[in-house]
Amino acid sequence: MRTKVAFAVALILAVAAVVGTKALIEGFKTEAKSQGYQVDVAIAAMNLKPGDVVDRDINISVVPVAGRTAERGTITKRDLPRFLGEPVVRPVRAGDALNELDFIKLPSEMKFTQELAENHRAMTIAVDQVTGVAGLIRPKDRVDVLATLVQTTTSPGGTRSVLETITILENIPILATDSRTAEHDSMPAFMQRDGRRGYTSVTLSVTPEEARILTLAQAQSQGMLALCLRSPLDSSVSVGRTSSDDLWNSIQKQAQDRRGGAARSGN
Repeated sequence: MRTKVAFAVALILAVAAVVGTKALIEGFKTEAKSQGYQVDVAIAAMNLKPGDVVDRDINISVVPVAGRTAERGTITKRDLPRFLGEPVVRPVRAGDALNELDFIKLPSEMKFTQELAENHRAMTIAVDQVTGVAGLIRPKDRVDVLATLVQTTTSPGGTRSVLETITILENIPILATDSRTAEHDSMPAFMQRDGRRGYTSVTLSVTPEEARILTLAQAQSQGMLALCLRSPLDSSVSVGRTSSDDLWNSIQKQAQDRRGGAARSGN
């Protein structure tokens, strides 16, 4: 007996929800007509729970809503085809307009560690407008990391210090610039930040050994590391180094070559 009563109550509530939603939709249509202008908006025809797939024949209706434009992020009839067949990620009540946010997990709802490859660590380094490639780096780009260190040698003639630039890491994935991750770029434009490309730090995906190398290089170079942005088509690895002696020798050789070329052209 109790089971029958519970079933009857549930059936009555379901019918009431459908009737109430229909009445709400009709109210939207009436208001739109009275205003003289309208926007066709996608409305949930029933309560949606996370994981429910949007289907225009089952749980979605398109209704005219008073107004010249839809509210920011609201899914209109023109936008709807992009979301058909996609699951919502949060509850949507019957009669509520669908919003792009209903299909996108916010950064606060995501675990940043999910972006890390197995046996990798996230490590952040400070950069400026020059060492950070003028703000052009984006999450999922790959970079080389260069450090300029002081190499000291001791000989019978005394102690000599030489600056040496070393490529300490190559082809390293970028996880974030400041707190901006790849998910920010996939979010609707109205949710993204102010669009400034500047940042003061980048977070790299490194192995434990690479993390130790990076930490030691930061300490010895007083934290000044430089990044080189790589082409996505380039996966080569050829770690090298250039000392200040090498640099001066190269400059002198180029100067000699130019003088020699000028002398030959004068003849």
